[in-house]
Amino acid sequence: EIVGAYTWAIGILWIFNGLLLYFSDRIAAKRKALTAEDSEKNKNIFNALKVGCCQLLAIFPGISRSGMTITGGLLCGFDREYAVKFSFILSVPAILGANILSIGDFTAIEGSQIVPYICGMVAAMLSGLLAIKLLSYISKKKNFRIFSVYCILIGIVAVILGAVR
Repeated sequence: EIVGAYTWAIGILWIFNGLLLYFSDRIAAKRKALTAEDSEKNKNIFNALKVGCCQLLAIFPGISRSGMTITGGLLCGFDREYAVKFSFILSVPAILGANILSIGDFTAIEGSQIVPYICGMVAAMLSGLLAIKLLSYISKKKNFRIFSVYCILIGIVAVILGAVR
């Protein structure tokens, strides 16, 4: 019973995430006429703090950290490319912090497990780099609607699965 409730709630949050990304991208598309000088004016400490606060929403399951920081950047007047770069910059302290907090877990690794762990780390690094390249390409050439549609569709599936349970 409780699993269904969580699945339903996560689905709602995925839909929320997708809608926010969709509408922020539409707002950014309407602002395309901004000059580089206008865009530079939006890159200030107050907007950086606003984007950082958007990152806080990612503590909820179903809310994407990068999706929220990109959304925050777009709503603060950053162009798509800069919003993606800023999102990745903001990920560094979050990733480092998570790794520092889990350092104690690494002491429990047995010698026979080292190779699988290294393979997993390399696979994670390569897929992360590929994701960064893909997102950078999309931010330059396309829009983020495909990600918003994906989140909304997955959210609908999760809501249905949560309701069925």
